[in-house]
This record gives sequence, structure tokens and C-alpha cells, in this order.
Amino acid sequence: MASTHHFRYPPLDAAEGGVFRLLTILPGEEATPIHGSLEIACWDKEHSSNERSSTAYGALSYAWGDEEAKLQIILNECPFHVTPTLEQALRRLRSVSQPRKIWIDAIYIDQANSEEKAIQIRQMQHIFTNAD
Repeated sequence: MASTHHFRYPPLDAAEGGVFRLLTILPGEEATPIHGSLEIACWDKEHSSNERSSTAYGALSYAWGDEEAKLQIILNECPFHVTPTLEQALRRLRSVSQPRKIWIDAIYIDQANSEEKAIQIRQMQHIFTNAD
């Protein structure tokens, strides 16, 4: 059962480049509610010429859709609202048996935090390039 607490983003160290959030979509049947968690990932600093995240992940690029219409998923055991387009994509990407790690801009960036948004947007090309 989901908590009645409000969702809060795990903080990123803004001064530390190469830090980003990944969504883990928990397994479930297509019709069941979406549950997931955010984790902090970072580039592998040992390979400075070819920095890669130490965690394998996919990346999703999509049209955000109607920003007014929102559906609820459960993220870090708290309600989190997404567009119907994203909710539908998460249902299709979710595995029945295995967790799946994915980077999705509408979820991984705290859209209300302008400073974080500016830093994270500069990393987007690197994030997409290094996704599986």
C-alpha cells in the first residue's frame, strides 16, 4: 500500500558532475498499478575518456502529452503524478518478472528545481549516448 507522504526527490550533489537519477520500474502485470523507485547513479570516473554509468539502463524519449491530465504511479512508496502518455509507456516497458532500470526526463529531473534542471539538461546527451 502506498504511503500518504508526499514524494521528495533524492538529492543530487549539484557540484558533482555526472550524477543523475534512474527509475527502477518494479515488475507487474500490465493492468496493475505502476510501482518504482528512484536511485542515484553516476558516471564511471575510472574511464574518463569513455565515462559510462556503472549501472546498465535504458532511456526513454517521448512526447510529454497533456500536462493538465495526470495519472498516479507510486514512486519511492509515495504518489507521483505523470501524464497519461508516460503512464502508458511505463506499462509497456514494465516486465512481468524483472525490475527494469530506465532514465526518463520527466521523472528523473526535479522539474520544480531550476538549478538542478539546468545542470541535468546539460547531461542529457551523455545520458542518451550511454544508455543500453
